[in-house]
Amino acid sequence: MIAVIGPTWLEAVDESGQRRLADERDWVRVEIATALEKNILVIPVLVSGTSMPSEDELPDPLKPLSQLNAHEIDEHRWDYDVGLLQTALEDETGIRPIGRIRRLLSARPRVLIGVGVVLVALAALLAVGIAKLVDTSSLLPFNDNFSTEDYNWKGGVYGEGVYEVSLQRGVEGSAVAAFPQDAFSDENLRISVDAHRTGGTATERYAYGIFCRGDGQNNFYAFSIWTNQATLAKRTPGSIDPIALAEPNRDVRATVEGDPPKKLEATCTSRTVNGQPAVDLRFWVNDQLILEGTDPITCQTSCGPTIESGSFGLRASLGKAGADDDTLEVTFDDFAAREE
Repeated sequence: MIAVIGPTWLEAVDESGQRRLADERDWVRVEIATALEKNILVIPVLVSGTSMPSEDELPDPLKPLSQLNAHEIDEHRWDYDVGLLQTALEDETGIRPIGRIRRLLSARPRVLIGVGVVLVALAALLAVGIAKLVDTSSLLPFNDNFSTEDYNWKGGVYGEGVYEVSLQRGVEGSAVAAFPQDAFSDENLRISVDAHRTGGTATERYAYGIFCRGDGQNNFYAFSIWTNQATLAKRTPGSIDPIALAEPNRDVRATVEGDPPKKLEATCTSRTVNGQPAVDLRFWVNDQLILEGTDPITCQTSCGPTIESGSFGLRASLGKAGADDDTLEVTFDDFAAREE
């Protein structure tokens, strides 16, 4: 596992203003803590002149991170520093990075550094206790009906043949992402799941759906059905950039407890437009195509760089409107992801 640590890594906050490393459900904290607990190889990578965090600055599960040897990457000597990192990875694992993973490592700084918060990548946790670099297409096709806990999903709880996500609104609203361990892919994906609300007190501003290309620093593409409409958006730290919005439609919006499950399906595919990277995004509800857009072409605000890879999974949200103690419970079943 590579943990890239930038200048704001320690103090980064989520949409509610909570320090992310203090949140036991935060993706980055969960992935690093799990690797450390299982004695899996973790390599800290420091970018933008960042110093290695001290033990006192880290939550208990991450304190061992401060004792690891870190690699520094400077944008002014990018190729040289990344070359050293590649060599270290090959020495530790005995495997050369292949395919798109090797190109990711050798890409220019915009791919890895981004806003310099954090990125957890290249994690393939093996039973022998060492993370090896693998062709991520080996994860696909991915199918889980939640009858077992083999894929070790994080963010919610296993029910009887289903996966359940619950949350409380709070003052600033809240959101929960659920994802299977090691669900990192740089492939074009088609994702589907059956989902419906099964409980909670919220009567407004709630949503559930799918996400793709979650890069560990709160960047991802979200496909959501809300109480009043469906949305397709790019999430970045501190903002949500709409890419497409559906007209209000009762057949596709999030509905009340007891309604039958909806089949949600989404695709995330990369291409080049006028020499620049772009990502085509499409969203279906009950086999009806309801939204499509392209990042950054149809972004309604300044979306910044496209997201090229990351994790995939499920998401539930409560917006700011409504009572602070409002709750939401969503049940998911028959999750699938395959190369598009």
